Amino acid sequence: MIFTASGKALGVAGIGAMVDGKVTPVAEVADRKWRVISAGPVRSMLEFQYADWRIGAHTVDLVSRITQWAGEHGFEHRITVKNGDGVTFVTGIPIKPGTENLDSAVAPAGVVATWGHQVVVSGAKAQATDLPDENLGVAVLAPPEEAGAVSSDEANRLLALRPHNGVVHLYGAAMWDQENTERLVVNAARPTNARAAGQSSLPTRNPRVTALWLHESHRKPR
Repeated sequence: MIFTASGKALGVAGIGAMVDGKVTPVAEVADRKWRVISAGPVRSMLEFQYADWRIGAHTVDLVSRITQWAGEHGFEHRITVKNGDGVTFVTGIPIKPGTENLDSAVAPAGVVATWGHQVVVSGAKAQATDLPDENLGVAVLAPPEEAGAVSSDEANRLLALRPHNGVVHLYGAAMWDQENTERLVVNAARPTNARAAGQSSLPTRNPRVTALWLHESHRKPR
């Protein structure tokens, strides 16, 4: 598993709201619940329910449903909002110094995306140091009709959201340049014939987040 530190950011495809020009995460709520909808080998679904989220002068009910399909580089995030009129909702990705901004390379979906040194050092506790020799691409995408303006603050690359009938669909994604570099390649049909030359570790080409990959990765929840 690859970790990129979020710190005070919303995280990849997280949800927040703008209050007096600043991002407010889902924090001040009357009640919160969660449940596992599905934990199968092909699809896993997790749902969070937030009651009476206070956003400035507004009080909102929000349901966040995350779906992960086996073998994909990202996850689907469906957000359902009640009493959200007049609230500016946002999603985004953490800002990292020195990363390349890929927003303008992707169309027609609303997107914020970066590529660069944002793989943190592993450890038992949360880390903040990025590895200098590894790259990670992260992105969040929304359908054009549900996406608004792109902006930034000190911690986030932000994408404004425009719920349709109280619903927004997001796709959060990540791709690591070290993926498959330690893949085991079997050169012998039978284990008894493997010996020293029977199997080896074969590094493959390093994948890079591109406009085509981001565009093809995004789709509405199935």
